Amino acid sequence: MSENKIQIFLSRPNPFTQHQSFFIKEFTKLLKQSGFECVTLQAAEYSPYEVMTSLREMIQRSYGIIVLAFGQTFINEGVRKKDAEINPDFFASKEIHLKNKWITSVYCHIEGILALTFGLPMLTIPQENITKEGILKQGEYSITAPEFELNTKDEILHYLHSDEFQKSLQEWKTMVEQKYKFVKDGEHTY
Repeated sequence: MSENKIQIFLSRPNPFTQHQSFFIKEFTKLLKQSGFECVTLQAAEYSPYEVMTSLREMIQRSYGIIVLAFGQTFINEGVRKKDAEINPDFFASKEIHLKNKWITSVYCHIEGILALTFGLPMLTIPQENITKEGILKQGEYSITAPEFELNTKDEILHYLHSDEFQKSLQEWKTMVEQKYKFVKDGEHTY
């Protein structure tokens, strides 16, 4: 990491379309222009222990996390909690019908939860029609950007430079810079 860049962890599924790859390239370029250095777990053959050890170390050295939730699995029609029984002893025991929904990579959830354990400011960026479960549920622990689409490169660029997205990004950047300053100032007090 370069000396004057703030390290952040970018959680995202491995791209499998040109538009996903373009989004990542343009977004990381935007982050670098703002003084951030992105680290991410690269696709490779790891054992579960190696993955978790690497993730923990990378995330622990970061000052913020961005969860870029590309869809990985598409559900034309499906049912969550099929044949659920209504029972007060069961949490959210209701059948839910899904239509034209995306599910992101499980690593987005794992990496997001790890970042929360270190108190990192989180920005979630959901693809349109992604299921809002796990780390993607909106809450006080995360700033959630507007949903994006991956139809064209122009649409991606418009999204990244839109006022609505920039507002979410700026709110997150402010939190990360405050955390960075707090940690760096604290290092000089010993």
